Amino acid sequence: MGQDDELRLHLAKMIDAFHILHHKGVLDFSGTVSIRHPLNGNYFFTSITPPNVISSPSDLLMFNVNDGRVTAMPP
Repeated sequence: MGQDDELRLHLAKMIDAFHILHHKGVLDFSGTVSIRHPLNGNYFFTSITPPNVISSPSDLLMFNVNDGRVTAMPP
């Protein structure tokens, strides 16, 4: 598995987590999940989109851990 595939797999699991936690009532419309970037610990992913409508990695944001700034998604 290549690095791009590994990242896509982690992001897909994150999207699943949003849906499962929303369905179980753990997250409301403003609830969030975050994960550290699996290949670069200087970044993490989360979303400001309501959990029930997140459908693809384009709904996720990548942040810099050190300064909290949104960073462009990796290719």
